[in-house]
Amino acid sequence: MISTFMYTAVVHLPASADGKGATVDQGVAALVGAAIGGATATLAALIAGRASRQQARAQHHLWRSQTRREVYTAYAAALDAAVDAIDPVRKQATKLLVAYLRPAGAVESVALELADEARAEERRQARELVDALRPFGAKAAVEGPEPVRAAVRRLTRHVGSYLDSCLATVESAAAFTDEALRSMAQETMNQSQQAVRRSRETFFEEVSHALKSEPLS
Repeated sequence: MISTFMYTAVVHLPASADGKGATVDQGVAALVGAAIGGATATLAALIAGRASRQQARAQHHLWRSQTRREVYTAYAAALDAAVDAIDPVRKQATKLLVAYLRPAGAVESVALELADEARAEERRQARELVDALRPFGAKAAVEGPEPVRAAVRRLTRHVGSYLDSCLATVESAAAFTDEALRSMAQETMNQSQQAVRRSRETFFEEVSHALKSEPLS
């Protein structure tokens, strides 16, 4: 507005009595006009550059959020598959411990059942899915941020410990003739399962916070 006013004012300056002022004023007006045009072009370029940077940041933010969401979702799916696969193994371990409370011969019968190929396949599948969880966890940890990274590592570790406690019970059938050992085995599995549940809740809380609060950068 000010530049346009100055340009208009210069163009309409009255000529001097001898007529020479008109030529000078027109020359000044041309210079002012050129300056105004240059300033306008520069300002337009700055505005365009700023808009371009803002758009680039917005696109980066969207890409970053989508990437993180995909990685987190893949980890969550692998997590559910691993935990679901542990459930049959937990049932095997519990069935074995309960057999010690039944009449003689019950333990041997259950141990023979757990040696069946179908039960052995359940244990193998659980191990494979828990092992498969680790690469997904590594990708999620790389995406971060730090609270999510820590939650993923802790949850992955607890899932592995939970399976280990169940397998140890199933594979050590002869070791549980003592009631104290049976109680210890049952408590270990319970604690491991609870640790998975708590860690899972923390993971989803941190993921939700990360996706909502990610800065535009």
